[in-house]
Amino acid sequence: MHGDPAIKLNGQPKPDYVIEEQLLKITPGFISIAETGFDVDAKFINMGKAVDQDIAVEIKRQYPDGSIVTAFKDTIPGIRYIDSVLVTLPIDPNRDKGLNRITITIDADGVVDEMYETNNSITKDIFIFEDEIRPIYPQDHAIVNRQNIKLVASTANPFTASKVYRMEIDTTELFNSSFKLTQNITSSGGIIEYVPGFHLATALFITGECHRWILQALRPNGIKHHLFTSQEVMRGIISHIFTSIPIRGNREFLLIQQTGNGFTICAQ
Repeated sequence: MHGDPAIKLNGQPKPDYVIEEQLLKITPGFISIAETGFDVDAKFINMGKAVDQDIAVEIKRQYPDGSIVTAFKDTIPGIRYIDSVLVTLPIDPNRDKGLNRITITIDADGVVDEMYETNNSITKDIFIFEDEIRPIYPQDHAIVNRQNIKLVASTANPFTASKVYRMEIDTTELFNSSFKLTQNITSSGGIIEYVPGFHLATALFITGECHRWILQALRPNGIKHHLFTSQEVMRGIISHIFTSIPIRGNREFLLIQQTGNGFTICAQ
């Protein structure tokens, strides 16, 4: 600006606290009752005048049964430009499965005289799943130095009713090669085991290709669930790298080849 008197700085007479969708982050992106909680990271911007006045931040949570509670409320110093709060909300597996609604409000008590009062709150819906299934053995990056590998998974809800789970193993990302093997297992919640069999176990141990393992819950009509968990198997190495990725024909995976102890490890 070089002191040009014709240029006037933008000055606002009052503060204007704003929270928008892009300023709110919920992690993890996929939430199931297997988690103990999830993080709410909310950022707030002051688009107006900076004032030295504390402001209240409030987070309300609506449970699947419709009840609403104040999950968090605290004060932060007046925002000069940007500030944030990070709150971990707990998960009760019996109460929280289903649709949850999170509402974050800045200046929740309405004590600050702002330019606009309509941009102080945002609501985000999150869904907490019950029927997630996760690999538990072999562990991530475990070296399996024997044949006849047993793949073990566990459902998020150990008390879930009996369902059909589909396990697939293949050497391609799209699971469309002639090598692909499929097995359906009917099981109630808890531990689910998959023994690939002699020929597949031998192939996993001898070949140098990546073998991908997918677990999916099937709906009663036989349609695959829209989420899955996958592991990769590489010549005695099993690496859990994909968790609950939406099934899409155009999905992409980034694989980096690394060498260690004579093995090739596939990682995300």
